[in-house]
Amino acid sequence: DPSSHPHVLATKFLVSRRKPNIARIRRRLETFKDLPFNHPHVGCTRPGHINASALGLQRSWKRIEISADLGYGRNAYETAKIALINWDMHKHSDWAGIYLESGNRRASGSEEVDQRSLATLAKTFLRFIWVVNPCRTVYSILDEECGGGSGDDHSNTLSMHSCVSYATLKGHLFEGEEMLRVIWEKPKNVENCDENNRSNGRVIFELLSLSQGKGLRGKIAFKLGSKMQMKFFQEQADTMVKLVQSEGSGIIKS
Repeated sequence: DPSSHPHVLATKFLVSRRKPNIARIRRRLETFKDLPFNHPHVGCTRPGHINASALGLQRSWKRIEISADLGYGRNAYETAKIALINWDMHKHSDWAGIYLESGNRRASGSEEVDQRSLATLAKTFLRFIWVVNPCRTVYSILDEECGGGSGDDHSNTLSMHSCVSYATLKGHLFEGEEMLRVIWEKPKNVENCDENNRSNGRVIFELLSLSQGKGLRGKIAFKLGSKMQMKFFQEQADTMVKLVQSEGSGIIKS
């Protein structure tokens, strides 16, 4: 039981020629329920809440940021938001996935307290070897007004975003947190923003990961798994683009 033994590894390796089925992952999820987070910086990726501690982490831990343009207008935003809150960012993947236990989320304004066991799955560089990692959701935010994407003039926009996040649990080889969000740079002076054209505001996907290896084993695994970690995150961005395009919302019109 990793919750009572500090050095027991909760990360598990599975041997399978094909992607492990959901039943196998669900069995792993059951073992994560009583595990605490494995670091004291839970919530460090929360947008707009960067304190001194979080700022220090962003300098010392490995920081990965990825962004992708999804389309324009309300329909693109709503499609992306649904994909996000359903955790579909690895949908149809043959080598990776994110799986959550069923559970209730408690709303608090636009933010929800959302702590459910979560497992990340990825195929390693070793043939037929898959890794299942213990995590838990931290917070989710729905339709909150925000400052918009970085680097642009937002004086004529009233940006809105939705995001989800998860952090690592005791027995994980890494320690860290990932935040994924969708931003709509909603125009202030346009009434009908549904159509997918530039005047209706850009929709952006953003990802932020802060992490490092946990202990000696974790530091070794962190170096060995750096390419797989980057591939895992890049697939999330690519999948979000495909999901919005498949709904006809991500094909940019002039």
